[in-house]
Amino acid sequence: WVNKLQEYDMDIQTMKLVRGLGLAKLMAKRNLQTIEVNEVEGERMDVLENS
Repeated sequence: WVNKLQEYDMDIQTMKLVRGLGLAKLMAKRNLQTIEVNEVEGERMDVLENS
């Protein structure tokens, strides 16, 4: 499977080990940073900011 992945121009970044809710928060925070969104439907994402 490694050879198959190497066919594509991918940038693989290592991440620290996280589980469950921590992973969900990390992914959501990263996605918000990527699209530069600080609010969703007018409500602040306090859950993400407090992590």
